[in-house]
Amino acid sequence: MAMVLLALLVVSVVSFWIVLPEPRARHIPVAAQWIRRAVLSPPPEKPVWTPEDRAVQKQLEQRLAEREPPQRLVLADGRFMDGRVLEERPDAVVFAEQLGHSGEVSMAISRDRIVRIEDRSPCLPEITLRDVRFHRAFPDKQIYIYPPFTILTEESFFAVERIIQQQQTLYSQFAEQFKSLISGPRPNGIQLLILSDADEFELCRLMADDVKKGASGFYSIREDRLIVLHQRDAQWVRDGYRQIADAAAQQQEKIQSPRGLELLRRWKKNARAQLDARAGAATGNILRHEGTHQLCYTLGVLRAEAARDWVSEGIATWFETGRPGAAAESRSLELQEAAARGTLLSLRQLTSLTQCSDSLHYAQAWALTALMMQPEYRAGFFVYLDQIRKNPVPLPSDPADELCRFLPVGPNELERRWVEFIRAQ
Repeated sequence: MAMVLLALLVVSVVSFWIVLPEPRARHIPVAAQWIRRAVLSPPPEKPVWTPEDRAVQKQLEQRLAEREPPQRLVLADGRFMDGRVLEERPDAVVFAEQLGHSGEVSMAISRDRIVRIEDRSPCLPEITLRDVRFHRAFPDKQIYIYPPFTILTEESFFAVERIIQQQQTLYSQFAEQFKSLISGPRPNGIQLLILSDADEFELCRLMADDVKKGASGFYSIREDRLIVLHQRDAQWVRDGYRQIADAAAQQQEKIQSPRGLELLRRWKKNARAQLDARAGAATGNILRHEGTHQLCYTLGVLRAEAARDWVSEGIATWFETGRPGAAAESRSLELQEAAARGTLLSLRQLTSLTQCSDSLHYAQAWALTALMMQPEYRAGFFVYLDQIRKNPVPLPSDPADELCRFLPVGPNELERRWVEFIRAQ
């Protein structure tokens, strides 16, 4: 009888925990939180195509097909040109060669250079239900599908092509470094939303989960989507344009000669071009950093419920430059200055962070990850990553000790080597 009463008591207590309102539920034991999520979270439903989805799919198929050049010109020197015939003459063919999806160039080509003109059959990528739902959420954007990537944006084709090449390179680099931890190929595509409007980006940020104000890009785990603002429309670039215009206006009042005004015009144009180049480079860095977060979760290297923020941000920062592992100059400089001032976080402080909140945190997370990727520590580090994703538990009381259980050194010695590594950068 006592055992029956005890069992009823346990069931009653667990039931009470399960139905608690969400704010109070945060204070219950971890095991009960897992039970609560399992009971209250409905099982995921298999997405089902609707008639509206099928209609959008057909529209997208037609749109992608229209982008494909209808004809190919095979030349005698072995080259070929894709585009469309504008006019056929006895001695030449006027052909518009397609340059990506955003333009074409017309030229007359002599008949003796042409082997044949053939119709092209467009080879279209599969448009999945996930692609369709993505497009339906942002119907004013152009869609580009280069498996495994699906991009929605208002950027030009040439800008998208550069982004795709960069992200494909990042994907290859990531897969090469973490191949032993990747659970399998991404089955449903990797979504990127690249926005050109700061207000629209801010709205997406507000609708996402816990994305801090001032972010320029983020990976939404809930939506499984990378969202980035092209920095051309960022506030710092707007401020730069305004400063250039103000400086030019002040100088213009002092200049009398046409030659002086022409030099001022050139300066203004060059200054804006340099600012645009900085904005493009910054966008590339954001795409690499946030794209690494996306790959970590979509390829199964990390799990959100087992997050260690220094790991997540450290790996993302490790891939931030075009050469994985190479620190950006600004990161190295900040580490050196902090080491000289004695303001570096300790190993336990960094590994205990629930959120990296300033640039020094990111720089130190890079330094610790870079150290862990060295041959001496890499195997143990990968076992550590594998264990925390397979056994998702909250941040322990001593996360530095948790890490060192998989390494050949203890926390104190690891911290000494880590600081030495930082000073050597």
